[in-house]
Amino acid sequence: MSTKEKKKTRKLTRELLGLIIVDGLLTIVSYFLICSIAGTFAYEYCQRNQIALDDLESIMLDSLIFNLSILGAMVIFVTLFLIFVGKKLAYIRELTNGIDALRTHRMNHEIPLKGSNELTELAESINDLAETERRLKEAEAQLQAERTALIRGLSHDIRTPLTAILSYSEYMQNNDTLSREQIDEFLELTQKKAEQIKILTDQLLDSGAKQMTVIEDGRLLMEQLTEEWEEQLEERFQCQPDLSDCPSFGGEFDVAALRRIFDNLASNIEKYADDTKPVTLRITEENKRIVIVQSNQKTQSDSPVESRKIGLDSIRRIAETYGGSVIIHQDEHHFAIHIILFTI
Repeated sequence: MSTKEKKKTRKLTRELLGLIIVDGLLTIVSYFLICSIAGTFAYEYCQRNQIALDDLESIMLDSLIFNLSILGAMVIFVTLFLIFVGKKLAYIRELTNGIDALRTHRMNHEIPLKGSNELTELAESINDLAETERRLKEAEAQLQAERTALIRGLSHDIRTPLTAILSYSEYMQNNDTLSREQIDEFLELTQKKAEQIKILTDQLLDSGAKQMTVIEDGRLLMEQLTEEWEEQLEERFQCQPDLSDCPSFGGEFDVAALRRIFDNLASNIEKYADDTKPVTLRITEENKRIVIVQSNQKTQSDSPVESRKIGLDSIRRIAETYGGSVIIHQDEHHFAIHIILFTI
């Protein structure tokens, strides 16, 4: 029975008054019944035993029968009253248990609805309050889990450009034969990665807020991101990017989030891909959506790197912000990820 559909047929005071009236009627009936049975039994006993009663003795016998009938009726009245009211008191105890459950955060406790009075309404209100509190707790737990996953994902994604900066710095420090042009190129790459770290850090502090940018030439953006992806891997892997089926498109996109997708793909390849086999990356259009398909052979190292799938989870969350999804196909030797992104 929901709050909006409650039918208040009786009130608690009316029910109690009705119980008292019924109890009184039953008591009166019981009195006359006891009086009649006791009187019949007493006079038959006297007749059978040929006991003659004078007027005084008859009055005393009638008085005894009357008193016994009154006593019996009173016992019946109290017994019936306790039975009738005991049910209400037991229901009040159930309400008290429900309030105790709320106080101790046992939100799975539910009070059964009995009757249709103020106690029933109170029980329903307690159940509604417990349900509301339970939903708030579940929403809070879900929000906390999402926040934790976001922080873990952004923290993981910060490591990729940070690792690149450390690699560039170490390379320049240990190589004295670099030309000024090469040094400037490495410094430019380092600056780009530092800017990427700043953007990711800002998002981390701002709980993952998007930084949308209007992009007129989306294909050019994909070419740039693919080129950066290839630059991270070309020293170890044979990269085979393919944008031949990537259409021209434009729109408003979070460039930093898209860059995180490519960085996580590169990081996943560096950890788990076989560097003797080609690594493919294809950007295409399916059902009017931009789709990134990356595949590689898995390394067969004797000491495989433990995967926590943080990078893949980060890619999945970014795709979901565009209404897309991620499909992964893998077996012992092969890995492929199908990233469905925004509509064009």
